[in-house]
Amino acid sequence: MKHIVISIFVLSIFLPLSASSSTNDLALELLLYVKTDITINDNVKKRSDDVLSGFEADIRNQLDPNFELPESLRNEIRDYYIRKMSWDNLQEEIINLYTDSYSERELRIMYKFYRREGVSPDDTDLVQQIGIKMGAIQERMRALISVSGKDCFSYADKRIRAYLSGSSTGQSI
Repeated sequence: MKHIVISIFVLSIFLPLSASSSTNDLALELLLYVKTDITINDNVKKRSDDVLSGFEADIRNQLDPNFELPESLRNEIRDYYIRKMSWDNLQEEIINLYTDSYSERELRIMYKFYRREGVSPDDTDLVQQIGIKMGAIQERMRALISVSGKDCFSYADKRIRAYLSGSSTGQSI
């Protein structure tokens, strides 16, 4: 979660939407420069394992103290989670989030800032505006991640319930 917050912070310093191709490219370059893709993908792998462990713990506590998910089901759910929550899947929405929020000039200022190239005194007013926008972008990013996370949780719940009931359809027990 800490890395997601850091990624959101980093992301919130980078991009405007409904933008030209060059603005989208700039936003992507900024996000990759601060390693947003790596942070998101690393967090997704850990989070998928945490979710699966949580399901197993609940089943152990409620039904069978020796329960373990079969490796095939564990892999299926992990793969789904990684697909839905990965950088590759979220990249376009994240770029759009930033290009909607920041002008190309603001993106360039952020890029210079992160590359430690300095910010012109003429851009000081924009730096303040970038900071003000950051909170709203962080909230939108949390919402985006939350929606994808809920979908993954529902999928895992459905598949595990199907497994426990001996069904392959995934209907609730």
